[in-house]
Amino acid sequence: MIAASSLRRIAATTVAACAAAALALPAAAGANFQATIWRIPKGGGAPKIWFQSSNASPYIGVNGLRPNPAGTRIYVTVTVDMLGAASVYSLPLADKPPPASWTCSIASRSSSADGIAFGATGDLYVAMASPTAPGVMILHPDGTKRAQLTNSQGSLTAPYDGPAIIAFDGTGNILMTNHAPVTGLVTRTCSIVDTDVDDNGAPLFTPIIG
Repeated sequence: MIAASSLRRIAATTVAACAAAALALPAAAGANFQATIWRIPKGGGAPKIWFQSSNASPYIGVNGLRPNPAGTRIYVTVTVDMLGAASVYSLPLADKPPPASWTCSIASRSSSADGIAFGATGDLYVAMASPTAPGVMILHPDGTKRAQLTNSQGSLTAPYDGPAIIAFDGTGNILMTNHAPVTGLVTRTCSIVDTDVDDNGAPLFTPIIG
């Protein structure tokens, strides 16, 4: 059960600090404006194009990326395509996935899909970073919607204010960074929000670098 009372903003910091933290993390494998997913060889080295297709949108396209718990497919968000839609796609985890294997799981107008994470249940949690309809969409493994978490009526910023990266805390909650595209223009702050979803994260796949 996901209750509205389980939502809370647990930390806030400056936009500059959020940006610095982001720079300390590994670069995303997707590339906005390039409709491209890059792959870094095992052990490190120069990245190479793994998948490229105009269907991945050359606009604010490939963004969040996560292998499914079985390690058989890569799930990818396209934040905003040329028609204004946000989508979640998947590809087989293969050396050279063919363009025809680019499969759409969901498509939603004006939701700006961003970061994603799999729960231990197999459900997929999708951050919706839209300034006008922020929240979290939770999808069952078959792509049907389990729930959609939104702000209280009339609010664009509480508790969700452009949520982006999602992680599990191991106690049934998800933690999310807020981009703060609305409040950040005035307050110059971003925040971290937690939500009780009664799910734990699926084990992560750790890349081997060096």
